[in-house]
Amino acid sequence: MDQHKIDQLRKRAEEILQTRQSEINIEKYKGDVMHLVEELSVYQIELELQNQDLREKQVLLDQEKQRFADLYFNAPIGYFLFNRKGIILDLNHKAGEILGTTTFSYKNRPFVIFLKNRETEKFFGHISDVFQQTESKEIITEISIENKKNEIRYLRLKSNIFQNQYCRTLAEDITTEKLAQSRIDELNKRLEASMSAGNMAWWELELPSGKVSFNENKARMIGRDPAKFSHYKDFMELVHPEDYEPTMEAFRQHLYGNKPIYECEYRIRHINGKYIWFHDIGKIIEKSEEGFKLTGIVTNISERKHDEEKMTLFRLGMDNSSDQVFLIDPEKMKFVDVNETACKALGYSFEEMLEMGPQDIKPQFTRKKLSEVFNQLLANNLQDGILETGHKTKAGLLIPMEVRLKSFQTSGKSLIIAIARDVTQQKEAENKIIESEKRYHSIFDNSISAILLIDGYGRYLNVNRQYSAITGYNAGDIVQTPIGNITHPDDVGRVREALQKMLSQKIKIFRDEIRLFHKNGQILWIQLHANIYYNLQNEFEYILVEFTDITERKKAEDLIRESEAKFRAISENANEGIVLINNEGNILYANKATGRIFETAVEGILGKNIHETLGRNIFGTEHQLNFEKWKKSGKGNVINQKITVNTVTFQGEEKYLELSVSSVLHKDTWYAVGIINDITTLKNNEKTLKELNATKDKFFNIIAHDLRSPFSTILGFSEMLVEDLEELSIEEIRLYVEAIHKASGNTYKLLESLLIWARVQQGNIPFRPSVINLCDICSETISLLKFQAQAKEIEISLDVPDDIEIFIDNEMLQTLIRNLVSNALKYTTPGGRVELKAVRKNDEVLFSVTDDGIGMEPQTLNSLFKLGETVSMEGTAGERGTGFGLMICKEFVEKHGGKIYAESTPGKGSTFFFTIPEKEITKP
Repeated sequence: MDQHKIDQLRKRAEEILQTRQSEINIEKYKGDVMHLVEELSVYQIELELQNQDLREKQVLLDQEKQRFADLYFNAPIGYFLFNRKGIILDLNHKAGEILGTTTFSYKNRPFVIFLKNRETEKFFGHISDVFQQTESKEIITEISIENKKNEIRYLRLKSNIFQNQYCRTLAEDITTEKLAQSRIDELNKRLEASMSAGNMAWWELELPSGKVSFNENKARMIGRDPAKFSHYKDFMELVHPEDYEPTMEAFRQHLYGNKPIYECEYRIRHINGKYIWFHDIGKIIEKSEEGFKLTGIVTNISERKHDEEKMTLFRLGMDNSSDQVFLIDPEKMKFVDVNETACKALGYSFEEMLEMGPQDIKPQFTRKKLSEVFNQLLANNLQDGILETGHKTKAGLLIPMEVRLKSFQTSGKSLIIAIARDVTQQKEAENKIIESEKRYHSIFDNSISAILLIDGYGRYLNVNRQYSAITGYNAGDIVQTPIGNITHPDDVGRVREALQKMLSQKIKIFRDEIRLFHKNGQILWIQLHANIYYNLQNEFEYILVEFTDITERKKAEDLIRESEAKFRAISENANEGIVLINNEGNILYANKATGRIFETAVEGILGKNIHETLGRNIFGTEHQLNFEKWKKSGKGNVINQKITVNTVTFQGEEKYLELSVSSVLHKDTWYAVGIINDITTLKNNEKTLKELNATKDKFFNIIAHDLRSPFSTILGFSEMLVEDLEELSIEEIRLYVEAIHKASGNTYKLLESLLIWARVQQGNIPFRPSVINLCDICSETISLLKFQAQAKEIEISLDVPDDIEIFIDNEMLQTLIRNLVSNALKYTTPGGRVELKAVRKNDEVLFSVTDDGIGMEPQTLNSLFKLGETVSMEGTAGERGTGFGLMICKEFVEKHGGKIYAESTPGKGSTFFFTIPEKEITKP
């Protein structure tokens, strides 16, 4: 409160006091009033002190406000305050500068007037993101604007929500940064383009990690994916073995400080398998305690290396040539290189020749004329590039020369090679050619082959007498007529095409078989050979065609093809394998059946040696001698005979084959035709039958033995009863009768088992499967055997879930369980234990009978379930068995699609298992 207000308050209080004095007894309240006055005075002093403090604070506040305003308005970064619609509510001087206007010109104006379409969408997305956040989190984006000065500015906006209703934004002008980055990107693109055009690439390497990086151009130069190279060893594995160590040595020399840079040339394997040449140069750019960083540039120098190789070969050819050879720079009209032959012939030294040009040794050609010739050659207007000229020697002699010119490129530069030869010798050769042509005409007229000459239009120029004899036409009939007049319409197009190719020098020789019409209308087949001829000026002269009549051969070939087609039709549909073998033993032909027999494609057989294909058993030293004999005479111990061999197919299956071989003589060479039958099934059946017969004999021997033994007992004791009955006591008679009864019972059991097994083998036992509860059947069977178990004090336990139901024949299941449990009781010692158990396993039920009896030796265990080998052992109480119970069990289990097997340990007992599919089986 300021002093003025205090004075006004005091004055008013005094006025009120005066109006009320008449009503107040001052004397009465004088003490209280004085006390109140003192308190008011103290309060007034306190107010004055507080006012003083407030005035000082106000001064400080005003100063802070001024500093804030100065900082806000003069800050080096733009400041905006937006509402939800993007209206500028406030901005500082820097923001106005960015917008190219004054600070207050665009208050309460939309910011979008400075934005393009795409930037508008981005800006409003930014505003939306700011107002959608639940906490004051900074949102950053970058946009571009066009300010009032038509300047493009790039801004980085950093915004957050303010007082829940404003968007407070700092705008950083990043125009310089953006333009610099754009310039860098442009320079990088130019660098990449330059390196790509120059077939160059950069790389960086970090050591000791070995991490390597490079641009795509390096990978492209070797045709590989850059992602495959993360370590320098990935790259070095592709370096040519001869270049690996020199490359590594150059690298080490730089790392050790012995060389200021790393530089070498090496070959590296392209993805197509070929090697290309690289020039690699680099240096260390960074050293630290952690290691090194190197960078460098690699350049493809394959073309340069190729040029160097060509120049080396060219130099070698020049030095060994008997002709004068000159290498000419057509731009400078200077010799770049000459061989020793030219120097000697012209009388100049090598150094003198390199100071000269072609115009210095060709007086008849001016520099301008030579330049025109060279330009025509470089433009491919001179087809042959041959000049007849003279070379002037250092002594002034003019030597007639024929010069052949050719242009070529090396390292991007065009050069011309001139090969000069003395035409004096050529003239002599031309005279000889004239004489040769005379001889040619003599041969032409008397040749046994038809000969004709045609021009560039395909017209007859001349024909010899043999042509007339074959076609019926003489020279007077067809000269100056097109060859198509007597050529078959189906062949004339091919002939004309070949003629055009010969004239355009695409081909020099044409060979073919075509048809002609004889003068009498008959079609003739001819085999022709055509050559194109040029005169000494290298101008086209004629095409010489020579042909022979092959009509009869063609007819024979047609018959052969027809015969071959019939043979193939028969061969490919035959069930037997058919092969054709040359006298080296290689298979020339094989039909489809052969492929089926050897279990491979026919193509996999062709070309293979028959001895390696058929097998190994019969082809020993003796066979090799017989084979050599057959190669000479076509005769041998297997020819026209049937032999049986065993072999292994390409799939590893062993087979038996019946092979019939015959010989065929063709063009003084013996061939063999083999007919192959697969008799593997027959051989296997024979083997099975032999095994069955052997088993049957063994089986009958066992039965005879098992029957003979009880009958011997019966006959022996009954004979004693008959002869000694009156002398025997009642006790002795009882013992004899019990022995006879026991032997009879065992014999009856054996016969009963034999009958059941025989009925099973003959299929006479009814098979009536149905859904049966396994636990119920096990309980019924155990109850039937409880007296046998009680007699030996053996405990039988049952561990079969009562919800297991299987599809099985009831009687067969009872027989199975009864036989297995009876066997377990037989071989279990008194006081032992037998356990029946069943579990589900996959789609099957696994049933087991376990005892803790005497067990079995491995030999006895392995003989179980085998006809003729199963031996019945005596039980722990002297019980005897027939040995057929397990065979019957095996037949019943397998009839249901299951398996039966056993496990045993001597002295610890045995377990018999069998499986029955849980799902229904198909009735037979």
